[in-house]
Amino acid sequence: MGEIKTCKDCNSSFEFIDGEREYFAKQGLVDPKRCPSCRAARKDIEDQQLKCQRCGQLFVYPKELQLYARSYKWDPPTTCLGGCGEDKFQEGYELSQFENKASRILGRFSKYFSKQTDTKSSRTADSKSPPLRPRLAGTSQNPVISNQDVEEFLENKIPNEHLRNVRKIQFSNETKMTPDGPSRGFYYEEIQLIVVNNLLLEDDTIDEYKNTLTHEIGHAALSNLSEAEQDDWTHQSMLAGPVTDRMKDLWYNELNRHPENFAEAYRLYVMDPNEFLQQSIECYEAYQFLLDKVFKGKEYL
Repeated sequence: MGEIKTCKDCNSSFEFIDGEREYFAKQGLVDPKRCPSCRAARKDIEDQQLKCQRCGQLFVYPKELQLYARSYKWDPPTTCLGGCGEDKFQEGYELSQFENKASRILGRFSKYFSKQTDTKSSRTADSKSPPLRPRLAGTSQNPVISNQDVEEFLENKIPNEHLRNVRKIQFSNETKMTPDGPSRGFYYEEIQLIVVNNLLLEDDTIDEYKNTLTHEIGHAALSNLSEAEQDDWTHQSMLAGPVTDRMKDLWYNELNRHPENFAEAYRLYVMDPNEFLQQSIECYEAYQFLLDKVFKGKEYL
């Protein structure tokens, strides 16, 4: 979370996130007036190609990420950002030390990474073939939900095509913190990974974890939509406003407002469609958007 600012040079919007704000304050620096790309250009930083010490392939080290690395005095990454090829989807894969630093400071750090087109294109090259089911990991550490519970839920509730950009679902004890407290889940689009945190709260139920998983699958389903459909959703979201009380607390964040609203709308559509339909006329229009464009006529009433 952070403040949305307008770049002095290119007039684009960028987010000045809380991790950056803390760093600037500690260093006695004034808030930036330029976006990461323009700041990198002024420092004569260009994209670099580095050789992965793990797989030997070249990968792009984006100038924006170099800018942050210089500021925080990080060593350059030594392995492919987001993992090497299919290795990133194997059981036990963990983010590199560099990526862990970036994720803690930058939040959705994957937006600074180059597209891993080899993995994503292999997933979608043949649209007629059925999508692979995602691998499951980590449920053995969660006494509330099991692999079988997750598999049955995905089979009964989630259309296969919505999992096209999900290679793995990881239940993790490494809780990601946000300005609003511990996060229950996260979707890393670049590595097609959903992480559900094992918060193990006293009042946790299996439905809590299903709701979290469905919300994160909503992010993956949004990435399946065309640019025109995503623009259409933004329009619907602006009319409907926050679809849940949780979204009312997040509505100030202009950068992630409509993607988060989509994920919450997706969760309601699957888990509590009656509540969705009992809201405003504008929310009903949002429901119709999911019915027509996302679920292709499938309802859960």
